[in-house]
Parts: sequence; structure tokens; C-alpha cells
Amino acid sequence: MSVALSEVLFDGESVVERVDCGANALVVTTHRVVALTPTGDGERVRYADRPNVETVRVETAGTTGHLRFGLRQTAFAVFLFAAGTLFSLDGIADSVTGATGTARQVGVGSLVQVLSAVALFARFFDDALVALSGLTALLAAVGFARYLRSRSRALVVETYGGEELRVPAPDADAETAGRVLEALD
Repeated sequence: MSVALSEVLFDGESVVERVDCGANALVVTTHRVVALTPTGDGERVRYADRPNVETVRVETAGTTGHLRFGLRQTAFAVFLFAAGTLFSLDGIADSVTGATGTARQVGVGSLVQVLSAVALFARFFDDALVALSGLTALLAAVGFARYLRSRSRALVVETYGGEELRVPAPDADAETAGRVLEALD
């Protein structure tokens, strides 16, 4: 449901500057700065008295949970890759499998068979770590992509001691914020 600006204005109050941001708008009047956000969550009309306005800026923000997930997965990927490439267990595997013939003659062949299975696992463990680091890097890329998709731009009106007014504005830039600041002077 759209909000008519005439319903919001006080008697004797007039519009100095209006910045349209799609369905939303930021309006500077002779008395207040009014944020009209009919498509946003929460209140559709919020305002701040002009003397309480500190500054106006354009802010781009995203869901930081996605960014933290991507950073954490990147750290895991680097750790797994380093562990898989720096520590090779192939030497241990070769030494265990080479002792199989002698162990059968001594009578501990079943123990050596178990150690042989462990050595086979050790032979491929470092390769598995490198492969797992690749999968973890892919998860990190997904986290960063989700963060980039969640980013949005908004016009933010900071007030002294009050709650800031935030208007979703995908096309806003520094010039837009400058127009609002100029209207406040």
C-alpha cells in the first residue's frame, strides 16, 4: 500500500527536496526529513526533525553471516591444503608394507596385515586432505557469492541521539546524499 505525502505533511509544512528510490522516497521538508518505505519491513513512514539530523550517507551492507561462513571455510581450506601437501605419509606406508614377508616368518603376520591396512589408509590420507580442501574452497566460494547477492544499498539519515532512518535505494550514490544534505542547509 502506497503512502501519499500529503497525508504525512503538517499544516504549513512544504517539500524542499524529494529523492525517489524506486517505490521508496526520502523527503526533506521545511520541518523534517521523512522516510517513506511502503515496500520495506516495519513502519512505512518514519521521520526525524531537521535539527536532529547529523548527516546523510549512502551505505552498502550485506548479511555478514554469509561472509563469516566464507572466511571460515577459506581458513579450513588453507589448513587442509597445507596439511595435505606438507605432510606425506607415503614413507610410513612403504616401510610397513615392506616388512610383510619377514613378519610372516616370525609369526606376527596378522598384526602386520592390520598395519598394512593402516598403511594403505595413510598412503591416500594426504591426497584425501587435498581433495577435501578443494571441496571446502568450493563451499567458501558459495558463502562469498551468497554474501555478494545479499548486499543492498540504502540512503541512511543519521540523527543525534535517535534511531537512524534507512531507505532502500539501489541506485543511490554520493551525489544523491549530497542533494539531501544541500536541502538541509
